[in-house]
Amino acid sequence: MSTRFVLFEGDELAISETFRGSPEDATLELPGRLVLKGSGHLTCNRRRACLQGDEDELMVVTCKYTTRKFTESGEGTLTIESMDPMGHAKVAVEGSKYLLVEPLQDLEATFQVTTAAKSRGGGAEDTEKSYRGKAWFVAKQKLLKFA
Repeated sequence: MSTRFVLFEGDELAISETFRGSPEDATLELPGRLVLKGSGHLTCNRRRACLQGDEDELMVVTCKYTTRKFTESGEGTLTIESMDPMGHAKVAVEGSKYLLVEPLQDLEATFQVTTAAKSRGGGAEDTEKSYRGKAWFVAKQKLLKFA
């Protein structure tokens, strides 16, 4: 089993650079960094530990997208699948909430188009309704491990 690190506020959710579609891929423009906010009392370098549920606000994000063919931005909703139980340390630290740790594998992510991207000059529109990609958490601290 690989070593995973406990997640703290300030750690980020990263997404794959391109999301797969048919016939082409999409590039997402995030509204900024997707940063965790910790709610635990445990701290490391003055940053609070993240507990089960702290990831929820990052699981659905509105953002823009383009493709090679459709260069005028469209918009949609990026949804990250819930963390599997392996993303929660089986150590209840506050009440019945578990510490968040880096998941063993990447999380599945879906981008649902709400406003289609267009080709330059407002011509044709993207007909793809969704794209699939990956997401993962990046722990900045490398002190507190969960094996």
